Amino acid sequence: MWWFIGAAGIQLITAAALLRPAPARRASLDAVAAACVRGGPRAAVTVALTGLHLSNTIGVDRPGTVSVRVAELPVRLPDPLQHAVATSLRTPMDARAIITRPRVRQTLDNLLDGLTADGLLRRHTRWTAAQILLAAIPLNLMVAVVFGPRPHITQLAVTALLLTGATALLCLPRRTPAAHALLASLRAAHPLPMTRPRLPDGEILMLVALHGDRALSQLLPRFAREAGLLGDRGSTDLSRTPICQVVPPSPHP
Repeated sequence: MWWFIGAAGIQLITAAALLRPAPARRASLDAVAAACVRGGPRAAVTVALTGLHLSNTIGVDRPGTVSVRVAELPVRLPDPLQHAVATSLRTPMDARAIITRPRVRQTLDNLLDGLTADGLLRRHTRWTAAQILLAAIPLNLMVAVVFGPRPHITQLAVTALLLTGATALLCLPRRTPAAHALLASLRAAHPLPMTRPRLPDGEILMLVALHGDRALSQLLPRFAREAGLLGDRGSTDLSRTPICQVVPPSPHP
């Protein structure tokens, strides 16, 4: 039994080392990066689409799809992801299909690599390896309990500690504590308004980046609904402050 406990302990220590984040090296985030940290690639693409809509570069085509409105795109849009999305919209496309386009995928990979290097995301390969090690710990201990000699109370106590530690580490997201703190400070600086005021486009983008579906539903309800943007996975990572349902008309339908 002690051999299995020792092996599980080594697995736990190794996984903890793999999950240790790099030192944080970024003190601010733009809207696309904030969305990616909060909700992943889909949230980042949603913010890019929102920015293109606000600049009248794209519009809703068939329900659930978007297409380019302008006859000719600028040589280079200011945001790399917006540029990748706009140049990938050769035909009407939904948000999920946009993420799979090679140019968009490459831009997202570059964004994720930058956030990882800045200590805001755990490295994907290390995080995956840690998840595998942690998932194997209960299996190892179960084999020891079922097929080994009857464990005594000390062994059971150590086993319980190991399982508790493995469960806690399994629940860690790729987002690092520094990223959590940075998102919290940004949300404090950009709270979701209780009504639908006139806001500059940059503020709308940041609110969508930080508050996901709630910001889309409140600030750009028609576009969000018709473009099929609602259902952002990261939108659940929010405070649950109720939003007023009766609001004045938006300057951005």
